Amino acid sequence: MSFFEYVLSLFQRNEPHPDIIELYSEINEKAHKNGDELKKIRKLQNEIVDKKMVAKIKRGKAGPTGFLHKEKGDFLDDVIKNREAGLIYALTKLEKESERRFFHAENLNKNRPVSEIEKQELKRILKLLKDIEKVIAGSDKIIENFLYKKENERDTLAKLNAMIAEVGKLSKDFHDSEKKQEKAAKEAVSLKLVPLVVKVHKAKGNCVRMSKEQLSEFQREAEIINSWEDPRYRVLFRRWWRKTQEPEIDLNTDLKEPHINSTVIIHGKKKEIHLIAA
Repeated sequence: MSFFEYVLSLFQRNEPHPDIIELYSEINEKAHKNGDELKKIRKLQNEIVDKKMVAKIKRGKAGPTGFLHKEKGDFLDDVIKNREAGLIYALTKLEKESERRFFHAENLNKNRPVSEIEKQELKRILKLLKDIEKVIAGSDKIIENFLYKKENERDTLAKLNAMIAEVGKLSKDFHDSEKKQEKAAKEAVSLKLVPLVVKVHKAKGNCVRMSKEQLSEFQREAEIINSWEDPRYRVLFRRWWRKTQEPEIDLNTDLKEPHINSTVIIHGKKKEIHLIAA
């Protein structure tokens, strides 16, 4: 699984929303800044090690490399194990996609629910970017001191290695949690944002009585679930072409009371439910 693969998949399934346009903007800015800084850090780190190694070989010296340790940092480079995209490459992609959503969202109306799953994932990514920003905040000064010979190679490399190691730890923790995020996010959001649909899905039997107000709320929550565009979470109505569902009577069944036929899928579990107008 590549970095930010989860949120990028959400981008593909959902249109951007004007209500979270500031999140797109801030992520775009920090992805650009962090990506550039990490490239500079990695570049100088490589230059110091390569220069000293070449000099060592020319002198015909072998053995321990001393301070010439180059901290790799988990998940940082363009390609990591299993040919997945690493953090530096993923930041470039995230920068482009967040910018695209920012400009697209400006032209869309707000008359639809915000994808809470996307919103929460964007906040999680923004926290990661802010944490990385704090770790590498002094990198420009370190590079400047080295270029103006105010600091030697050993001390400079040690500081760069420390930054890379810390960013690597943040990246690994995020990447590990990202693998579990989709399922956890869906479950959490479904319980918080669509309590009536979840309650109906958990109810015993296939008939649930509802007031007119509850039916309206059920349909509103159904729109939220369907906006996720995830086949494991759906609410379907028999009269799918209607904007507002209205109770009907099935003449060919024993259920003679006015009701709405629906199919509710939560966590992949499908249930046929008759919503009876109380």
